[in-house]
Formats: sequence, C-alpha cells, structure tokens
Amino acid sequence: MDRRHFLATAAAGALAPRLTAAPAAAGQPLLRFGLITDVQYADAEAQGERHYRASQPKLERAVAELAKEGLPFTLHLGDLIDHDFKSFDVLLPLLGGLGHPVRHVLGNHDFQVADADKCRVVAKLEMPHDYYSFRSSGVRFLVTDTNSQAGYKHPQGSAAAVAAAAMLKELRGG
Repeated sequence: MDRRHFLATAAAGALAPRLTAAPAAAGQPLLRFGLITDVQYADAEAQGERHYRASQPKLERAVAELAKEGLPFTLHLGDLIDHDFKSFDVLLPLLGGLGHPVRHVLGNHDFQVADADKCRVVAKLEMPHDYYSFRSSGVRFLVTDTNSQAGYKHPQGSAAAVAAAAMLKELRGG
C-alpha cells in the first residue's frame, strides 16, 4: 500500500464514525449549508466573459434564495471581489441579508487590492484569522489559506513577498 492510499483510507476510516455518530432524522441530511463562490465583483466595465457589475444583482438573488432555507451558515469559497478593496463595501452588506453567519475562505482575487490594503482583507471579511476552524451539526470544518505562500497576498517588496518569489523561482528550477 502506498502512502497516498494509506492516508486516504485512514482519513475515510477516521471520518466515518464521526459522520455517522449522530444520524439525522429519517430523510433529513446530516448537514445543510449555503455555498457561494467566485462572485468577483468590481465596479468596472465587462471584459470578455467577465461581467463584473452583473455580479451584484446575482449575489442579491442568491442571498434571497439562501435566506429562505433556514441554514446554519453559508460558506463563501473565495474571490468575493475581483479587484479594488472598496468593492468589499458593496457586497458585504448584501451578505447580511442571509440572516445567518458567513464563513469565508480567501481567494486570490480577494488580494487584488492595493498593497496597503492587503493586510486588511482578513479583518474586512471578519475572519478570526486567514485560517481557522468552526463546528456545525457536530462536524468540524477546517478552513485553510491556500494563498499563504503566494506573492500576490503580500505587499510588493515585503519579506513575505520576497520569500514567495524565491520559493517560486526554486520550484521552477532556477
């Protein structure tokens, strides 16, 4: 058995008792939550397939539908904005219409902001950290930051951006 197969089998074995420990009522799912991803709003003209301003009314409709579901939370999988920090001010109030918490995962476009604003993204999204965990219906969710080693997450010239560039150069063999 190779390492990958072992880890997959072990993980499945570890999760199975946890997910079946508190079965839902007959015909009811164990866990329900909303899911939103890649809104990529910007107050900008459309470019090719990207219709930035159309994202706001689409999010409004999604929020209205999800709010009807009586969900414990909605998970937003990143890229709420496409660029420009002030775009958060347009969309975040809309998410308040859900009537339940929103848990954010950071996307690369969430950091397509001015260098001075990059350190403010996590706080703006009211995240406890750029990685965190939470529980719902007895299930623990682990939210990781897949941008942590990316140069675009950090201000140009910062120690973290320089380290990311060096790592990328090394990975590319040079």
